[in-house]
Amino acid sequence: MSAANAQPQQQQQTQSQSLSTFNVDEILQQLTLKEKVALLGLQDNWHLKQIDRLGVPPIRLSDGPNGVRGTKFFKSVPSACLSCGTGLGSTWNTELLQQAGLLMSAEAKAKAAHAILGPTCNIQRGPLGGRGFESFSEDPVLSGLASSAVIKGIQEGGISATIKHYVCNDLEDDRNSLSAIVSERALREIYLMPFQLAAKYAKPNAFMTSYGKVNGEHVSGSKKLLDNLLRDEWKWDGMVMSDWFGSYSIEKGLLAGLDLECPGKPLIRKPDSLLHMILAREIPMSVIDKRVRNVLKFIKFSVDNSGIPIGAPETDINNTPETSALVRKVATEAIVLLKNESSLLPLKKEDNIAVIGPAAPAPRTTGGGSPSLNPYYKTDVLSSINEKLGKKVAFALGSDIETNLFDFGKVTKTPNGEPGINVKVYNDPVGTENRKLLDEYVLQSSHLGTMFDYVPKNCDDFTYYLTIEMDYVPEVSGKYAFRELCMGTALVYVNDELFIDDKTNQGLGTGFLGFTASAAQTKFLDLEAGKTYKFRAEYSSSKTFTVETDD
Repeated sequence: MSAANAQPQQQQQTQSQSLSTFNVDEILQQLTLKEKVALLGLQDNWHLKQIDRLGVPPIRLSDGPNGVRGTKFFKSVPSACLSCGTGLGSTWNTELLQQAGLLMSAEAKAKAAHAILGPTCNIQRGPLGGRGFESFSEDPVLSGLASSAVIKGIQEGGISATIKHYVCNDLEDDRNSLSAIVSERALREIYLMPFQLAAKYAKPNAFMTSYGKVNGEHVSGSKKLLDNLLRDEWKWDGMVMSDWFGSYSIEKGLLAGLDLECPGKPLIRKPDSLLHMILAREIPMSVIDKRVRNVLKFIKFSVDNSGIPIGAPETDINNTPETSALVRKVATEAIVLLKNESSLLPLKKEDNIAVIGPAAPAPRTTGGGSPSLNPYYKTDVLSSINEKLGKKVAFALGSDIETNLFDFGKVTKTPNGEPGINVKVYNDPVGTENRKLLDEYVLQSSHLGTMFDYVPKNCDDFTYYLTIEMDYVPEVSGKYAFRELCMGTALVYVNDELFIDDKTNQGLGTGFLGFTASAAQTKFLDLEAGKTYKFRAEYSSSKTFTVETDD
């Protein structure tokens, strides 16, 4: 739980009353040097630093290119899931996108988030950009106007928008060190254009810098791109924050115009180190005051416009028919029909229909990472078509490009017969005397990569032990492949017999979400249709990982 969430109600009320007189100049004059330094980094993953004595609140940020997740990846509060950026751009409808932005502001308020980390408007110039789906288009003008519309809607609702990732954040391989070599003309006419249009027409309250370099220089430390171009040339006047762990230098970042390091506690701007540099006159106080002023102005917008009480709970209060209708309208307009040869569409109910593709039986609601969230509701193509026709149509898996296999938890039931998997969390491993149950829940997915931000109740650290149980009844007899990998150690049993051992001789895999994982193990089982198979995994959290890594 964050410090903001833990505030007593009386303190929240007192603080909220004092916010009505939030004056940037007065607060800046009263801040101590240590307090100024503290404001230049987050206090945790999602909150700006709180200065109690001056009424500076811990403004909350939330990921949000296509929805507002809140502060949790694992077991997050459900949210409205809009079409991805590419879908939004495909509408070519700025009025509708502004409505989508306004919906996002309402979603932010439901999650007590004062600022949304979005929209994303990088250029989709090739298929190797792993986050291309977050962006609107390969066209810079369309990207800029779409971004502007979403930002206007977000900020009309009293929530700060954070346009990202400035600039040339178009590849994921070695994204922290990769350098985009771009001519000045291409940089301005293609890659910078969407950000310039958004700065001109929508004035987002914040920019987020990209991870990588442009022409050999990290953007988060580039005076040319931050102060000279963004602020001086474009006359944009807001706050610049780094991407998460995308700051690499104290001095370069501050002098270039990077106001806020994310997340907290700061990795680069450690208070003692930064204080030492200031006192040694390596960084002028005038620069520190500029950076702090921008942070305070960002906070003031939320204080004056959001109406969100500090420390308010995250809710799904915006889960309404009106929200669903707008989400559906956006998704409908995102569909682009390029050709309808021989008037093939629309299909007729009496047509002989087959559905092909791995995305058909399982909803693909988000692309993972920052845009991931827990939707209010979700449907899949196959069951929706079956329901529409009143019968089951033919289905084939087709070509599967997934690194991992199909999410097993989508087709299993718990021992009690509920859809999904049953998870029990313990303080000690199996066979330990006085082993205590810490938590228990049912999930509809066996892909548990989002547990990196999960700490069980009554658990002092990240060491805990899961017993995961699920029953599977195959519809078709045959040979089935099962794949397992984890951050930690795991033993997988089928009908109480050891099936996969990811504990005694672990290998090093590529991992996910920036974390190292074990090497994936794939094994096969001959299964009989209609027969129940009981799967159980005994998992130990990441601290039990046996392979030495640099993490």
